Amino acid sequence: FGPIHLLFNLWNLYNIGGVIEIRRGTWRLALLVLATEIISNLAQWFYTRYPLFGGMSGVLYGLFGYAWMKSRYEPGVGIYLPRDVVVIMIAWLFLCMTGRVGPIANAAHVAGFVVGIVVGIAPFLWRKIFRR
Repeated sequence: FGPIHLLFNLWNLYNIGGVIEIRRGTWRLALLVLATEIISNLAQWFYTRYPLFGGMSGVLYGLFGYAWMKSRYEPGVGIYLPRDVVVIMIAWLFLCMTGRVGPIANAAHVAGFVVGIVVGIAPFLWRKIFRR
């Protein structure tokens, strides 16, 4: 809930969310944000049963997962994540899980990340399966 957390979230929303919005449109971004918000926050609540957590980190990990899958499996969409961003985001996810950076909504991070990956890779897999 601190200023660094807020700045980090806003910076990621601007960078990753902005690219998704430009390439995929406002409605797709809004639906992706809504889906990851609901699922990541429910996951955190079910994991901890503690209602006091905040931020958009689960959503941002969802946007990250989506952008990562699009950059790997559908590069023609024009969403690209540099390798160092991928490494930093995944390293931060695991660092947060150690508990060394304070109380973190890890279930929200992981759930959002999984939702983003699934939504990002689903069209590619769908085409691959039904092309045969």
